[in-house]
Amino acid sequence: MVRRSPNSVPSGPNASIARSPPSEAPVSTPTSTSPPESARGGPVTSTKRRRISPTPWLLLIPGAVLYLLVFVVPQAGLLAQSISPDGVAVTTEHYEAVLGDRFALGIIWRSIWIAALVAAACAVLGFPLAYQLSRSTSRFKGLLVALTLFPLLTSAVIRTFGWQVIFYETGPISTFFSWFGADVTLIGSQAGVIIALTQVLLPFMVLTLQGVIRNIPVALEEAAQDLGDGPIAVFTRVLLPLSKGGLLGGSLLVFSLAISTYVTPALIGGARVQVVATTIYQQAISLVNYPRAAAFAVVLLVITGIVVLVQTRLLSGESAAARGSER
Repeated sequence: MVRRSPNSVPSGPNASIARSPPSEAPVSTPTSTSPPESARGGPVTSTKRRRISPTPWLLLIPGAVLYLLVFVVPQAGLLAQSISPDGVAVTTEHYEAVLGDRFALGIIWRSIWIAALVAAACAVLGFPLAYQLSRSTSRFKGLLVALTLFPLLTSAVIRTFGWQVIFYETGPISTFFSWFGADVTLIGSQAGVIIALTQVLLPFMVLTLQGVIRNIPVALEEAAQDLGDGPIAVFTRVLLPLSKGGLLGGSLLVFSLAISTYVTPALIGGARVQVVATTIYQQAISLVNYPRAAAFAVVLLVITGIVVLVQTRLLSGESAAARGSER
């Protein structure tokens, strides 16, 4: 037997196998690093061309026609009536009478002030109610929501007549204050108009806030309480910042309705509390001055549009800030 040393190389047919080095992982050859044609700006061809369906645009036609007929055309008619009563000459006489008269400016300012106070009162009174409805787990929650919506099922005229009975000199409020020697009469006063409008428009604020508060997780309030915050701190640091959008949207809705309403100021305020809506009625019906009434209506529309634009910008800013914080 021939003894081989450990370093000896075998010969024969297996010599090539024995001399071959250990197998290594295959080295991948680099592929082409050129960007796709779409990244280079070249056209991307597809086997099928997308066809834009005209159906969505056709679905917009009924709403667009209705909007044109019930809003754009009447407003255009009011504008034409205010600047050209005879349809020939263009004049700014009626706008000068509206914007250059102290009495008319006082009516406009009173309308804005009353609408702003009503919106603020609805926000203060509606937030606790909306929060309770959103967080309630009682089986009577549906009944509470129905009671909140119930005033909307009654005509505003009937509700205002009810407030007339309460506000009269022989009503319960005047009788109550007369026991203390005070003469309080809310009929024909600005305070009476604000109270009645707040009751009429409160459901709109509650419904808007309820939808926003419902989407705020309860865990955020519980976490704030675990960190030592009290009820006021939880409201100011958690609930109020997260419900700003609902407050702005509800205030916008209530303000727009309050500044343009006619029935409640006419029945509660009367001739003592004149607002833009009652002035338009007086100019058109009592004085038959249609151009002046149209000028008041256009001014009211512009004021409402400015308020809507400002609050829309605020809502857009809140949405952008919320998206930025999420990133």
